[in-house]
Amino acid sequence: MEPRAHLIFLRPAGLFLSRQPYADWREIQHEFEDYMTSLGPWTEAEIAEYFADDYGKDDARWPYSRTELARFFESDRVILGWE
Repeated sequence: MEPRAHLIFLRPAGLFLSRQPYADWREIQHEFEDYMTSLGPWTEAEIAEYFADDYGKDDARWPYSRTELARFFESDRVILGWE
């Protein structure tokens, strides 16, 4: 099975990726105080497709570039964007 991650949207404008396994969105909401919504879990390709649809084909406009996504999925990191 391919690795998957949740896209987690926080107020006012945060977007994080998490490979933490969650039972449902309520569990995510409990972990992130400013939780707004979440999508997934999706593969790297599905996230890239979502970003391309929402932000355009140029990954310089994406919240995380193709390179950042690839590095995240190749790494042992669980969360991207929450330092």
